[in-house]
Amino acid sequence: MNQPTSHSKFSREGVLKHLIQWIAADDQSLNVVECVEFRCLLLYFRETLEEDDIPGRMKIHESIIKTWREEFEILKKDMKDFLHGGYLV
Repeated sequence: MNQPTSHSKFSREGVLKHLIQWIAADDQSLNVVECVEFRCLLLYFRETLEEDDIPGRMKIHESIIKTWREEFEILKKDMKDFLHGGYLV
């Protein structure tokens, strides 16, 4: 489980990353980001946050698929290396 750490510099990419992590870890619906009350809550937390800084469900969906593909390629490489003795001691 991730532990809260000190605040990092704000960015749109950071908002997307943290939303994806929360959605995956807490088994949330992608539609949560379309909820007006949820978006208002995020805007409340950061005075400088703009409505356009909060990604919609399609952007989150695309980012999840992209991340999955990247991680799957890493896993395939690791498995190939393992099967070819790359990790044998």
